[in-house]
Amino acid sequence: MKLKEYQKSLVEKAINIIHTHSMVYLAMETRTGKTPVSIMAASYIANEIGNPSILFSTKKSAMKSIDKTFRELQSDIPELEHISLQIVSMDSMHKVDWQPHRVLIIDEAHGIGAYPKPSKRAISLAGLSRDCIVIYLSATPTPESYSQIYHQLWAARSKSGLICGYKNFYAWARDYVVVKERRIAAGRVIKDYSGAKEKMIIPYLDEITVSITQKDAGFKQTEPQEIIWDIEMPQEVKDLLEALKKHRVTVYNGHEILAATAATLLSKVMQICSGTVIPEGHDKGIVISTYKARALDLLLAMHKRIAVYYVYKAEREMLISVFGDLIIEDATEFDAGLGKIFISQFVSGREGLNLRSTNCIVFFNIQHSYLSYAQTINRPQNINRTDPYKIVFLASKGGIEKKILKCVKGKRDYTLRYFKKDLGSIAADMS
Repeated sequence: MKLKEYQKSLVEKAINIIHTHSMVYLAMETRTGKTPVSIMAASYIANEIGNPSILFSTKKSAMKSIDKTFRELQSDIPELEHISLQIVSMDSMHKVDWQPHRVLIIDEAHGIGAYPKPSKRAISLAGLSRDCIVIYLSATPTPESYSQIYHQLWAARSKSGLICGYKNFYAWARDYVVVKERRIAAGRVIKDYSGAKEKMIIPYLDEITVSITQKDAGFKQTEPQEIIWDIEMPQEVKDLLEALKKHRVTVYNGHEILAATAATLLSKVMQICSGTVIPEGHDKGIVISTYKARALDLLLAMHKRIAVYYVYKAEREMLISVFGDLIIEDATEFDAGLGKIFISQFVSGREGLNLRSTNCIVFFNIQHSYLSYAQTINRPQNINRTDPYKIVFLASKGGIEKKILKCVKGKRDYTLRYFKKDLGSIAADMS
């Protein structure tokens, strides 16, 4: 594998930033080559500091792909022959021993940006990054709020003036966040730290960031065609949903379904709309209707190879029971055969997977997160793609999916406050 000219330019920019800041953020859009650019930049730096050991942290589902890319680079670029690349999953970083003067590549770095308190991943990285170089990778560095940048820089032990001198996130937020109070369930009031002062933060990020869009990289086809497919909800599903929203408790085939809180009700409504539900006292969901799964027959016939993303484990079981041997859960195998359905849960498959062989991504259910939406719709993207691909959202008539989708496409996670507002209109739609 040889780098494209624009990727070589990005490597050079990344190295220059590392020389100044001991870290760099590769904020590159999906499929523009974050992996090869980061490996090449890391290899040059590793040679400079005399430590050929590079640690690459990524999602478990992407580890095979990362290793394949590294081997392909090694076969064509002699300078990489002596480089050692250790690939670990994000959730295993706490098992890795600290080593000074090592280059760390952190894939999907936005995943360590939780606030106001640092996540376990951020704490693990902070333990490894002392006296090390950190290369961050993400197409969406701060998907919901610029407040997500604080712990990313903190975990990398960044000397950036953006966080230097601040003891913790709360101290930093006094200067860089418009803090508001928000009322949640049971009348409780919490502080909302999402209102970061973007104009103050962006100049600092520009100093450590290398970025490129698909358009600037020469992609010929960058925008998918999005389709919302309204599917008629069976009467028994409608009745179950209406009873649960009205009484907060109902029974299905002897199973009690209870929604004592607004959060539980939101979860149950999402499940039922797609044909499953987790009854009271059960760890696993049950299938109440396969009406959405049957709609996939037409999409498979049209596109020959489709990828389906689901939210709940019971939806996975439903898809496997309906389609049997047509189901594939390994993206590499999926790339090789027609007439197959690749399935993945959003959180495990929205990042790091290359689904360039499909022309159709299906949202079987809608995850109430902008990050899931933004990352998933780009899975089929490729610099050589010229034909448009489709993103199909399966939405039950009278259900909640379209309301969640509208919210997340506006770059807002669908939270309880939106759900409470929507309850009345959902009930009206079903009447």
